Amino acid sequence: MLTVCLEDQGYEGFAVYYMLTLVDKDRAVFYKVGRTCGSRLPIRIEDYHQQARWQEHGFVICDVLMMGVSHTEWPAKRAEQHIHGVMKQRKLALCLEESEVYKSDAKGYLVALFHETYNMTVEQFRAEEMYRGPDGHRFVTSVVFDDAP
Repeated sequence: MLTVCLEDQGYEGFAVYYMLTLVDKDRAVFYKVGRTCGSRLPIRIEDYHQQARWQEHGFVICDVLMMGVSHTEWPAKRAEQHIHGVMKQRKLALCLEESEVYKSDAKGYLVALFHETYNMTVEQFRAEEMYRGPDGHRFVTSVVFDDAP
């Protein structure tokens, strides 16, 4: 299960967008995009991140791209358009590099973009990305992957 914790100081109404990179036994690559919303923190994403479920169908999750967006700073429709554009670029480029932070124009910004590669054989994967927004608010995006039974 993948648990996403967005800890904020001053904002409510988050949406978390995620894209899984899946590889089957023939090494063909597939992508699954999803979204979850909520004003309560932390936000838990469980449905697409169950290791056993994907393994039963012959898939391995080899990469996850996640973005957290504050809709009080950026209208949902505009954020969604931008995020899907970034995801498309990343999918085509297959960039598997270190974490990055993307900023938008003055009308809004992404709270954080988190991109890490992990190995499904490890018992636990942890990563954190810290970012201070242009208004001084501090955001912490924590992602924990735990494949222990």
